[in-house]
Amino acid sequence: MPDCIFCKIVDGGIPIDEAKIFEDDQLIVFLDQLPVHPGHTLITTKKHYANLEETPEEDLVAIIKMVKKVGKIIKDNLGYEGYNVVVNNDPVALQTVEHSHFHVVPRVANDGFRFLKQKEYKEGEREEYLKKIKEAF
Repeated sequence: MPDCIFCKIVDGGIPIDEAKIFEDDQLIVFLDQLPVHPGHTLITTKKHYANLEETPEEDLVAIIKMVKKVGKIIKDNLGYEGYNVVVNNDPVALQTVEHSHFHVVPRVANDGFRFLKQKEYKEGEREEYLKKIKEAF
């Protein structure tokens, strides 16, 4: 896709040598330019898929294996206590680059990073959503 920044990275149109961690036939792994914490890593497919649903399962398997590897490296070598795996799927969910990708966000206790504001279901609402999802499942 010509206007996709990740496709430009994959094609070499945008050099990221100073940020690239790993690359093979399927994936490219690099440090996020605007990290939540240093070491914040992006894992993306080399082929263009707009979102998670478009991404073939074999690519998703490769991504999650890489998430596990990067996460362990972050914990073992960068002094972080854990990490979040974040997928912003579609623009309404804050996906700013419409190319399937995962974030591995390093975390430490009390770092102030919050991305979910939780709320309780209204009376009967949980059952209603459960029924709709199970029917479609």
